Amino acid sequence: MMSNYQQDLENLVDIINDQEIFKEKTFNGYQIVFSILKDKIRTKSLLNKFFFLEELINETYEINLIKSRLDNFKFYYNEENFVSIFDIQEENSNHLILKAQYSRSSDNRIQSSKLFTENFIQFYEIKKYLSNNHDFTPFVDESNNSFTIISKQNGIFTVGYTLPSFKFFYEKEMSGKLDLLKSNFSKKEFIHFFKENVITVIHSYGESLRFSALLENLEALISLTDRDYETYVESFAFDKVKTEFKEERQKYFEDIDKNIDSISKQVVSFPLTFAASVFASYKVKNDPKILLLILIAYLLYTIIAFLILRITKYNISCLNEDVLEEEKLIKTSYNKIYEDFKRDFEKIKVKISNLKLILRALFITLLFLFCLFCFYTCYRINLIEYFEKLGTKYLHFFCV
Repeated sequence: MMSNYQQDLENLVDIINDQEIFKEKTFNGYQIVFSILKDKIRTKSLLNKFFFLEELINETYEINLIKSRLDNFKFYYNEENFVSIFDIQEENSNHLILKAQYSRSSDNRIQSSKLFTENFIQFYEIKKYLSNNHDFTPFVDESNNSFTIISKQNGIFTVGYTLPSFKFFYEKEMSGKLDLLKSNFSKKEFIHFFKENVITVIHSYGESLRFSALLENLEALISLTDRDYETYVESFAFDKVKTEFKEERQKYFEDIDKNIDSISKQVVSFPLTFAASVFASYKVKNDPKILLLILIAYLLYTIIAFLILRITKYNISCLNEDVLEEEKLIKTSYNKIYEDFKRDFEKIKVKISNLKLILRALFITLLFLFCLFCFYTCYRINLIEYFEKLGTKYLHFFCV
């Protein structure tokens, strides 16, 4: 809507501010009674685009600012009019002050009006946000336009939020300040340091001017508080992370020991099972059927051993991922603290690396032993000759 009416809006504002064309008679807060001194046809046509122009007696006219022809667009006669009837529910509307005070050239009347309304809305919203934040202020005195801050170092401190002069809203840039506050106030410890810095910075101002001073110095206050907060976090985090990591490190070593124990059982069982299988096959070397059964049993054992080793490998992989994730977290979030834990992480990673090496060796050994036993079984029973005899036997059976 604004783009379609941009030029007409600029002309409208110029005409209402031109005393040679537009002469105000009365204004009651929403209705303007006026006369048009010259260029009447053009002026009436332009006014009719935005308002329902009524012609009165004695060549006077009337427009109602509340009843404009534009949806979602609010007009105000001057700053006092805007401040007195502004409704926060209409915050997202387009606001235009027709006779705004401004310090720039006449080409910037609309921009000046926009700056004033946006800064006023930010002022209102920040005041509302801080007043409703009980971590920041426990008490709001609306009758005296003030709220109270309580700090450990400075005690009770009152901040007045009396509306500053209109010049304040033309000269300051408050866009984004509310979002800046909200993003930092998500941390309760930050609010504590912020209160202390607010009192330190604005205590010399008169009570009624303190909220305006807070807004003027907001970026500096956020920067100071951020530095104090980071110092606190690093100091607190060092002890906290160090304690937690000691517990995690112990857990990592316990998990490694469990996996070592699991692998140790496999290391012991491999030669025993192989030896038992060879011994059993030697005892029944003249019975091919029993030898084949022993081979099948050894195959089943090998499969189960493979599955156990795979589970152990998966556990070690998960453990390795947890260690790497924890190391990354500490390194990213607490880079200064990371150096104290670097050696511990190296020890854990070396142990995990050795476990992986042992697992690979066990997989190869297990497969090699099975192949060796297969070769041994084939050798003992002359497998080709055995299957030839077996085939001949069954062929004879079917022929009969």
